[in-house]
Amino acid sequence: MSSWTRDGFLRRLLASGGFVAALLILTVGSLAIEPVMRTISKHYAKRSIPINKPFDDFDVSKLPTFGQGWKIGHIDQPDEELGTSEYMFIEFTRRLPDSQSEQVKLFASYYSDPKDKVPHTPDVCYPPQGAVISKMTPIELDIPDLPVEYGRVPLRYIEFKWPKRNEVVMYCFCVEGEIRYDREQVRWIMGKPGNRHTYFGQIMVGANYSHGSSSMAAAERCISVLNEAMPILLRDHYPAREQLRRQ
Repeated sequence: MSSWTRDGFLRRLLASGGFVAALLILTVGSLAIEPVMRTISKHYAKRSIPINKPFDDFDVSKLPTFGQGWKIGHIDQPDEELGTSEYMFIEFTRRLPDSQSEQVKLFASYYSDPKDKVPHTPDVCYPPQGAVISKMTPIELDIPDLPVEYGRVPLRYIEFKWPKRNEVVMYCFCVEGEIRYDREQVRWIMGKPGNRHTYFGQIMVGANYSHGSSSMAAAERCISVLNEAMPILLRDHYPAREQLRRQ
């Protein structure tokens, strides 16, 4: 198309009332849609919600299996490494008649800022520290006294070989009142629209066992802690699903 023909076409197009009207509508619409989208995004953006009961108030006496004969210790972790100051890390130890010792650890954390990053899990963090994963698989447990809406609890089960010991670890996440074991699943639920509030937390147990011995006893200790601690954590500490819903 020559410049003369092109100029004539543009003059005729601009002289068309319909074209000018359509152009104005599109211009005004493009200017208006951005603040509208910002308003919609702000309305549906999830907000933080405080933990129902701080972990400092977790009542260890409600874990009957780990009462008499067990020593209770609290392990401090740097807040900057965890990304939160709301956590508990408890170690239970006892001496057996044959002078051998048993131990099991319980960890729980809480995050509620929508910008919080889902922390790394033991299968990511432990190998650089010298652990070798000898077994890793998803499992499901029936936890007594857990509210029926949770159903069977999905966890990740891992066996680690350290230079001087072995260890069983089981963990999951409580995210917006749902239980998941995968970090990507946690991110997906937090990013999914619907709830007014958001949070997530990690629940983890671990128990050592010696080289050359079975992991069964260590796994049983982990399950015992979960059976007694998870109902308390979900009932008293983590917000329930109805607390998160948009009114």
